[in-house]
Amino acid sequence: MKFLGRRIMGALLFGFALVFAFALVMQITTDLVNWVSGSHIQFLFPRGLSYAFADMNVLRRVLISLSFFALVFASIFFVLKLRRRNGIFDIYDGSDTDD
Repeated sequence: MKFLGRRIMGALLFGFALVFAFALVMQITTDLVNWVSGSHIQFLFPRGLSYAFADMNVLRRVLISLSFFALVFASIFFVLKLRRRNGIFDIYDGSDTDD
């Protein structure tokens, strides 16, 4: 049971870290493009990352949607990593013998 709990926690941490890091990097990139070009591209927050705490309703909706997507991604990652695959150093015990 300890092994399964560790696998679940690892998948959850990986999913949340990946989704939130991707969202943060994309929001910073969008803010940089908006600042350099003068255009207005919206990714997560309407006025950019610097005004994320200005409207708590928008912040709550963004965090809920990112959390939901992170849970979906973590469950997919957990299912894919749960399957046992033979590695390159695993010994294959086949019935192919030279008789």
